Amino acid sequence: MIDILVILTCLFIVMSVLRRYSPFQKWMAQRIDNALHKSQLTTILYSPSLRLIPKNANPNDMNNIENFFISNNTSNLKSISESLRQLKEYSIKAHNANGTIFKRTRELSNDMINQLRELQYFSKITKINESIQSNGQMIDLLIESFLNDLVNVNLNSLNNDNKKFLYEQLNDICKNVGYAITPEYQLTKILNFEPDSLYINSDQYRVVEAVSHICRDWSQPFQNERTPIEEFVLNQLETLNFNNQVERNLVVMPGAGLGRLSHNIATKFPSVKVQSIEWSTLMYICNMAIYSTSHDLEIRPFAMHYSGQLSTSDQIRPYEIQTSSITKPNNLDVLLGDFRTYVPSTGVQNGKYETITVVTPFFIDTAENLFEYIETIESLRYHCKTVQWINVGPLKYGTRPLVQLNVEELEKLRKIRGWVDISQLVSTDYEELNGYLTDTKSLYQGYYGLLKFHSKLTNPGM
Repeated sequence: MIDILVILTCLFIVMSVLRRYSPFQKWMAQRIDNALHKSQLTTILYSPSLRLIPKNANPNDMNNIENFFISNNTSNLKSISESLRQLKEYSIKAHNANGTIFKRTRELSNDMINQLRELQYFSKITKINESIQSNGQMIDLLIESFLNDLVNVNLNSLNNDNKKFLYEQLNDICKNVGYAITPEYQLTKILNFEPDSLYINSDQYRVVEAVSHICRDWSQPFQNERTPIEEFVLNQLETLNFNNQVERNLVVMPGAGLGRLSHNIATKFPSVKVQSIEWSTLMYICNMAIYSTSHDLEIRPFAMHYSGQLSTSDQIRPYEIQTSSITKPNNLDVLLGDFRTYVPSTGVQNGKYETITVVTPFFIDTAENLFEYIETIESLRYHCKTVQWINVGPLKYGTRPLVQLNVEELEKLRKIRGWVDISQLVSTDYEELNGYLTDTKSLYQGYYGLLKFHSKLTNPGM
């Protein structure tokens, strides 16, 4: 009896200590979250249709659904739910960060604080809070548009055995971000919504990145960043004379971000199938929402950028995007998944495309293993007569790259692997440098030189 009491006392003490230990709290919260949403892991979202299919579903439910990826690990319903929660938490997290900036002023003397009042420094912090609130309202529009699409596609447009199951799952997701689904399958907003808890793995850097990319891809002031990329890609595609060929052609664009370049390609070449591929669920949700929202957007992308600003008005200036007038081209598929597992559609005359052209803007240097990207591009030769590769971007390698090739090495590697360069340009002159989400009204501005090449694979598939 004494031994049991000792054991129980020890367990009580250990649990009391662990409850105050932050890593344990995060671990326990993650385990609980996984248990509550385990079924979401086995419900797959198939893009571009937005159809949700449980893994154990009736095979008939897969009718008319194309699967473009060998692996669906990045597109389960849980990843969609997590990304929506992260978007919803933008306002809370950003207000907290801005509150920290305010709290730091308490460490100053009264004379210093009075001088800040004369500078209207605290008024600036208030205006930034208002900008955060405005951005949050814009994000709510994107969330609502995407949820409406999910509900309409999976509950209003279909009759299948999974409808009750999907209704329960979608309703849980909606309730986490301030919405609910009525028994008539209509999306409604929850008044005075407050989340029960914050998502413990929320990555607000990625949220801000996705929202900022809306500006880069769709607002007029960032056209100067898009033009050098668009001009090279569209000019090279024109040399392929798509419209003069009878067989179908495919343009594939991995790392599509918010989708403006793939949109413009599809618009300029309406007879060509265009498939954009994005691995980030946050980017994908924002891209899809842009096509479905009926509201124009106003975004203040630099609101939380305190460093290097010329004035408060510059820091919180809005960018307007006429999203209500943006329509997705019929020949464009917006896909969510890992490009390395991508397989093109087989529904082509004679079983193959005439040409598959891979467009990689600001993409190849994101690879951990650059060879995997190249092998994936080359594997497309088994689905077409000719593979073309058009690249634009810097070689600014990201996290933990296994290999970091320079321009000369990459050119030699293409030759070794059977590619023939049609053109190659390197832009390093000051006048040719290209910004990337650069605040042109700040003291700090970053610009890149661009490697542009167009290559053709000489060893076709069997």
